[in-house]
Amino acid sequence: MEAEYKVEIEYDSEAGVWIATGDNVIVLILESESLDKLMEKVLNAVPELVELNNLQKYRLINFSMKRLQTVDYF
Repeated sequence: MEAEYKVEIEYDSEAGVWIATGDNVIVLILESESLDKLMEKVLNAVPELVELNNLQKYRLINFSMKRLQTVDYF
């Protein structure tokens, strides 16, 4: 059995933090001032969330992150 989880990472310039969200099957909301630290938090949180949501039945978990960034040119 296989499962796929997607996490989107976005920078909130007003708050000065990176935010990671994921809502397909596992609800995930994390933030950090550093992108590297946020990615580390996400990678540590996913296995815990899989266990808490009783999803251990999946042998393979496809995990992808997508970075979203708004650029203001004017």
